[in-house]
Amino acid sequence: MADSGSLRKPEENEEEDDIICLDPSFFVDRSYEMTTFTFGSHELRLLCLRAASTDYDLTGQLVWPGAVLMNNYLSEHPETVNECSVIELGSGIGITGILCSRFCKKVVLTDHNDEVLEARFKLSEIHSLIPQFQREVIEQMSLRSRDSVSVASVWQQLPHTHIIKKNIELQSCPENAQAALTAEKLEWGNSDHISSIIEKHPGGFDVVLGADIYILKFF
Repeated sequence: MADSGSLRKPEENEEEDDIICLDPSFFVDRSYEMTTFTFGSHELRLLCLRAASTDYDLTGQLVWPGAVLMNNYLSEHPETVNECSVIELGSGIGITGILCSRFCKKVVLTDHNDEVLEARFKLSEIHSLIPQFQREVIEQMSLRSRDSVSVASVWQQLPHTHIIKKNIELQSCPENAQAALTAEKLEWGNSDHISSIIEKHPGGFDVVLGADIYILKFF
């Protein structure tokens, strides 16, 4: 009698289960929502996520409490950065840097995440994409009425880098059109990134900002 408790050895002709490897980006949530933030008399409308902090690598795509506290302080004390040149670390969607652009002469937003910083588009180019993209979405969904598709639903399906870059570079306040608002990739400790920023901004910065930032190491 065979021992029912023993392990059966696999036959030579049996195939092992297929191992499926998914790229981490498969788990990236891109369900962006247009959200209005109010800090004192200043109102910002940004595209961001409303996801749990346990989701895959969403640190740069959410608005964290520290950024809200920082923005509340800056809205109450704009003289802190008035007419200054500012560099922000770990900018994410750019909520703090965009607010600063209303008071500063120059703001450079930095982040290590390529999801945040990959593409650069002018606001007019982004808006010009909407009608064409909306038509394509409508055709794909076989909808009879164009009115049934909202602009918000189209935004959710636009490429992720278009949306994030729109927040970071292009929503500075028209009241302070003189403020230069740019974005640079900065991985802390990366000498090439640091050298590039120094070369582009030889005058340095008056203020370094950072809220809810930390080093995330991948093993």
